[in-house]
Amino acid sequence: MFTVLEIVIGVLYASLAEWLLHKYVLHGVAGSVSRDFQASHWIHHRAVRKYALYDPRYEKPFWHWEVRGKEIVAVWLLLALHTPLVFVAPAFLATIVTFGFSYLYLHRKMHLQTGWGKRWFPGHMEHHLVGNQQHSYNVLLPIWDYLLRTRAKDTKRKKK
Repeated sequence: MFTVLEIVIGVLYASLAEWLLHKYVLHGVAGSVSRDFQASHWIHHRAVRKYALYDPRYEKPFWHWEVRGKEIVAVWLLLALHTPLVFVAPAFLATIVTFGFSYLYLHRKMHLQTGWGKRWFPGHMEHHLVGNQQHSYNVLLPIWDYLLRTRAKDTKRKKK
């Protein structure tokens, strides 16, 4: 029972971390520390709009310090910070590690196989193509976009 609770909390935690980092670090006002990541992220957004969701930078090897390199290093560092939890909440740690690696794999796949991305991750596709792109911050699971009403469909409802 305790392990199931750790997994549920791990999914909620990882999804919230993804939402917060995407909204406040990559799109927001997190300060000078995030400027390099923000600039890279907006280059990614421009490419995705230009090439109909495809981003050619995801074709490059993972060690390139553009979109993929920064994404990989950021996720690995964030996961590394959580490693001491292996002693007190191993299922929680395994869940967030799985979420982090899934994010890296699936986000890349969304921008290389755009038809697949549109079908399985419509919220992320809306993030790139609907309006001003300041919505739909969850990439994998739109849990917090629904709870915080930042999904593209919810932001349209708010204006009515």
